[in-house]
Amino acid sequence: MANCKTCGEKVSFFDLTGGECWECGQRRMQDEGRAIAEAERAERERAAAIQERASALLLTTEAAHNLTVQRRIGIVSAERIFGLSAFKDLLVSARDLVGGKSTTLERAFQDARREALDELRLRAIELGADAVVGVAFTHAEIGTSAMVMVAVTGTAVTLEPAPAASAP
Repeated sequence: MANCKTCGEKVSFFDLTGGECWECGQRRMQDEGRAIAEAERAERERAAAIQERASALLLTTEAAHNLTVQRRIGIVSAERIFGLSAFKDLLVSARDLVGGKSTTLERAFQDARREALDELRLRAIELGADAVVGVAFTHAEIGTSAMVMVAVTGTAVTLEPAPAASAP
């Protein structure tokens, strides 16, 4: 006979799993399942709230003629790293030999840039920003593998509210 480490009940050694009796193990798994479900629900709510506010402007300039920066919050950045599979790498290598446009690489860079901008926008919104100004991209090859990083940075800002339009 052995004791359950959770409730202390005496059970057969063969009825213990991880030191717990069947009932305690079931209760623990239900509690863990509820905690996971709660965390997933909270993450979905957070993502929905951010998506509602996901209209943050992204500008490559520091200012625009119709937007006035009220407060600079700070630098925000996002990165995306992508790699080419062996098959895609062969296609790119073949294209290098014959010359011409590599749609495989173009698509990979476009996807990485778009994802990095989306992440930059979300990070700025989480800080309470209305816009990101001075957006700049950096691209870098990582090691000797077929991995490339796309990084995007900018300054998260809040904008002054637009003046109300006067009635005619």
